[in-house]
Amino acid sequence: MTDHETNHDNIKHHIAGIFDRAASTYGQIGAQFFDYFGNFLVESAHITAGQRVLDVATGRGAVLFPAATAVGPTGQVVGIDLSSSMIELTRAVAVDQGKTNVELHHMDAETLRFPDASFDAVLCGFALFMMPQMDQALAEMRRVLRPTRRIAFSTWANVFGPEFDWLEPLQNQFMPTPQAPARTRGGAMPTFDTPEGLTTILADAGFMDVHIIPETARFTYADEETWWDSLWSHGIRGWLEALQQQQGEVAVQRFKEAAFAQLQAHRSPDGFPQISSVLFGLGSKSVQTS
Repeated sequence: MTDHETNHDNIKHHIAGIFDRAASTYGQIGAQFFDYFGNFLVESAHITAGQRVLDVATGRGAVLFPAATAVGPTGQVVGIDLSSSMIELTRAVAVDQGKTNVELHHMDAETLRFPDASFDAVLCGFALFMMPQMDQALAEMRRVLRPTRRIAFSTWANVFGPEFDWLEPLQNQFMPTPQAPARTRGGAMPTFDTPEGLTTILADAGFMDVHIIPETARFTYADEETWWDSLWSHGIRGWLEALQQQQGEVAVQRFKEAAFAQLQAHRSPDGFPQISSVLFGLGSKSVQTS
């Protein structure tokens, strides 16, 4: 194994660990933006009854379960995730709900263990930008997609919105936020937060009929502690854990106090608002290519 491959494996191991530790509360606390945008992704992809759908980075099922409803009893949705804890918890929910058209696997998106042309649609919610070899993952998604069928994924244009413009600068005062690991084979950093950037990502991956759909929605947190708990339930947990490890619990508490002070300036009658802007990228696989 080369140093390059070892580095990618280390990144994926690190990401899986963060989401293993976040899995029990992922999408379960505070603003339900994963559920809202998961439903929107399924609707945008025009999933229909009887289809076989792959949900990459399924998490706690924000895309998986709406897709299962859309394909109905004659279809199937296969969810995969790099986090084994996500898979275990989501499988338990699927069993409890009697979702017989759902199948779940612990799997790396960059090495899909499925035959060529085995899915009618490939969906991926808020994960492509975390993959250290994004173009390899897209090549795999394209490989398992049937000709003329559709890929659809979501990415953040602005995750927290203008009310939280202070958050990243505040984080950087304590410790610089890490750069996203996603790279192309040429080493470039893709652009995920503009329609032009997403169009380029899909076109470079060989997809046709590319179009981008923007969507913005408002969510609220009832109180400061709910917002704080929610940070530990998704990707920002990785930064909080790093701060804790490098500077100690005192630094985490100082950051929390400073963040709460900022929150107070943006309180609304219904709580603390978060206006999230998302881009949905859609493309089709051509008939001529594999």
